[in-house]
Amino acid sequence: MAGSVVPAVLVSGINSDMPGPVLAQVSENVFDSATGKALLIPQGSRLIGAYQNASTDGQERVQIAWRRLIFPNTSSMDLPQMPGADQGGYTGFSDQVNNHYLATFGPAAVMSLISAGQMVGQMAAFGGGGLYGAYGYYQPNQWAMSGEMAGSAASAQMGALGQQMLGRGMNRPPTLEIRPGYQFNVMVTEDLVFLSPYKG
Repeated sequence: MAGSVVPAVLVSGINSDMPGPVLAQVSENVFDSATGKALLIPQGSRLIGAYQNASTDGQERVQIAWRRLIFPNTSSMDLPQMPGADQGGYTGFSDQVNNHYLATFGPAAVMSLISAGQMVGQMAAFGGGGLYGAYGYYQPNQWAMSGEMAGSAASAQMGALGQQMLGRGMNRPPTLEIRPGYQFNVMVTEDLVFLSPYKG
């Protein structure tokens, strides 16, 4: 009956970098809602569902839809995209979250060092290639101008590459991992019709 829950445990793990199927197992016998005596779903029945990959920054829960129930006697029934909830009743699963801080800010630090090196190179070109004339004005020579142009072009190219790398890193959603053995409940959102109690 709608409003009931089916206790279960994950058999396969979940990694939100890629969407895919997920397998679970019913962890307790489930009886009818009217009398509580007729066995409908025996312990050990298998659940097949699917999860989506994480899509937004700060996401910490994986949403799962359970689509099929397979009984120990190999009979089965379709489930109408029933959601999974943790033992606190919150929809979705949460276990381990990797926000990729090292992958995001590590390249930024490296690019900062490269940019600093380019600036030092440009300063050396600016300061080391000129000559002072009799009247005190700066007389750039050909080598100084070449060094300045090369340093400026290299710095601009590295800066553009760094922006692209940082953009990819900052837009990367977190990786959510749910390990096998995770305990949860399938929320029964629609009435399920069983023709008779389970017979093994």
